[in-house]
Amino acid sequence: MVKLVVLTKEDKNYISKARKLVKKTYLSNKEIISDVFSIIITESGNEFHGVDIENLLPGSGVCAETSALSNMILAGKGNSKLKMVLALYDYRPKYNKDDYQVLPPCKKCRHNLKKFGNPWIIVSKTKKTKL
Repeated sequence: MVKLVVLTKEDKNYISKARKLVKKTYLSNKEIISDVFSIIITESGNEFHGVDIENLLPGSGVCAETSALSNMILAGKGNSKLKMVLALYDYRPKYNKDDYQVLPPCKKCRHNLKKFGNPWIIVSKTKKTKL
């Protein structure tokens, strides 16, 4: 059974930060959509960001969490253990609606994230759980 825990003030600050940053990263054209933003935090406090890349060919996109992991590895922190993971879809850039959705990682992302420890995963606007 999954144990859900109430978000801390720090968790809510990461959600606010993600909502500010997601507006800069939104992309939609005829070939590519990028509308999900992720923040991962290592146990040593390093923060890495990622965005999803979707296109018209099924299965060929990149999830925001995997993108953030790639940025962590690129920064030379590939041996880090993760403390927290957040993925967020914000409705403002596309629909001009002041709302957002927290997205739990997909199966592929859960598998990749697990290689870097057992972080907290923010799964809703009010709850988190261990991976």
